[in-house]
Amino acid sequence: MKKILLLSLPLLLSARIEWLNSYTEAIKKAQTANRPILVFIESEYCSWCKKMKREVFTKTEIQRIINGNFIPLKLDKDRSSYPKELSVKLVPTTIFLTPEGKKFTRSVLGYWEPKSYGSFLSDAIRRYKKFSSKVQ
Repeated sequence: MKKILLLSLPLLLSARIEWLNSYTEAIKKAQTANRPILVFIESEYCSWCKKMKREVFTKTEIQRIINGNFIPLKLDKDRSSYPKELSVKLVPTTIFLTPEGKKFTRSVLGYWEPKSYGSFLSDAIRRYKKFSSKVQ
């Protein structure tokens, strides 16, 4: 039994989204990895943000898509330091940025069920590939 638990531990740990909390660090990492940045802006008192973290970001498929295609950055609307171009009025909000910090597709406002949120992620991946091929 212990052997099974020890063997499955890396799978459980690797499924988590490794959120960054520094805009500057996310830009550096995105430029090195040549990947877009997924910015999740939340607020400590936002019940929809908590629901998003509990019901969407815990889904294995969502984690796989985010970890495999984006540099994930989580910012607190009221406490984090980030460029004013990323300021939002509503939380939760997801913004997609190029490695240089420019928006390349529409933002996702509010809470969405995992399947719908996954569609937004897939669309952002497709748009980034199209956008980055034009730039090169």
